[in-house]
Amino acid sequence: MNSFTSAIRSSLLQNANKGDSLRRWSINELLKLNDVNATNAEVVLQEIRTRLAIQHQRLSSFPRVEEYAKIASSSDGATLSKSLKMLLQLHENTYMLPHEIIETDYLMEGFSNRPKQMYLKQMVDDIMTRHGASVDTFADAAIASRNMEHQIPQILRKQFRTDATILQNPEPFLHSRLLIQLICEHYVSLNKGKPTGAVSIDADILDIVDDATTEAKHVADANLGIAPEVRLEVLMDHLSLLR
Repeated sequence: MNSFTSAIRSSLLQNANKGDSLRRWSINELLKLNDVNATNAEVVLQEIRTRLAIQHQRLSSFPRVEEYAKIASSSDGATLSKSLKMLLQLHENTYMLPHEIIETDYLMEGFSNRPKQMYLKQMVDDIMTRHGASVDTFADAAIASRNMEHQIPQILRKQFRTDATILQNPEPFLHSRLLIQLICEHYVSLNKGKPTGAVSIDADILDIVDDATTEAKHVADANLGIAPEVRLEVLMDHLSLLR
């Protein structure tokens, strides 16, 4: 764990409890965020900080991981323990980037100054790059968790699955990670002069789906050594539907 002050740790916990009040992002909501100004920059940083805190809380909710690792007594146990520690450290360190700027009122003082705008754009870019690496570490933890389930006594497996909910049911964590990446990319793109940010209003949907499936196959191959074949079929009568 990071050597946080009590005030920062209190902020982390406070933001982690904002799950019910999280902003529900849509393409239209992103398009409304269409200018580089202090108000929009603060919205972006507050959203990133809150979501990082919630991710950190989810990762912290896996109790007794060290005990399970000792019981399994295998490389999977060591991998799981190491991966979770790395993820916690990554989220703590990344949380500090938006937190420090928000708490020092950096944004509201002369934000029209271009060097300040570029500094903030670079910081959001750094958050996106740093946080983007979390998916590989999370995949390592999830794979190790599934392997460990068969290495611990039968009587403990039900409790293990409950304790490892974040890895057994990864969709909420991965969905929130994707939103953090999207918000960062949108803000960085606005700073690069793209009027619609990360939103493309004239993209070919087949190209987007093809890129997404290719990336998913690469992640699967890198982490599992195998990737499923994906076949796209366009239903010509309903061009918006894909199989």
